[in-house]
Amino acid sequence: MGGFKRTGPLVGVILFLFFSTAHAQQIERSLISSSGNQVSSDALKLEWSVGESFTGNFPASDYRLTQGFHQGTGLINKLHNSPDWQNNIVISPNPVSNRLYFLKKGTDTFEIEILDVTGQQLGSKEWNGINTSIDVSWMNNGIYLVLIKDDLGNYAFYRFIKQY
Repeated sequence: MGGFKRTGPLVGVILFLFFSTAHAQQIERSLISSSGNQVSSDALKLEWSVGESFTGNFPASDYRLTQGFHQGTGLINKLHNSPDWQNNIVISPNPVSNRLYFLKKGTDTFEIEILDVTGQQLGSKEWNGINTSIDVSWMNNGIYLVLIKDDLGNYAFYRFIKQY
């Protein structure tokens, strides 16, 4: 009996440590949403939900507690810097009904793309000279985007309104 009294507390401590760590809870990300979806590929995972906007982020050591509806886990690695030539381009008239004119300083070569508000490309044109124009008379009334890219990969967005 005397040996049992000495080993009893030690066995109890060992059993307590075993059972407390063997059944530990894990923290997992979860989202309860009425609407949303997820698309993933080898290089990208995109998740979205509809609901309450982001309202808080509380980072601490290796964990992040967020408050609100849905926050992604990705970080922004690089912010877009506007190219030096962006302010040297004039697009007119705005609003436009028939032709949209582009005027720039310098001899840089650009690619012009016309996009709708969903980002779908409606047309494109190479821009080599000082000025050029694009026929937009066939487009419906609305707001459109112009994406201008240079040979180095720099780009700038402009907005115009098409109306009759």
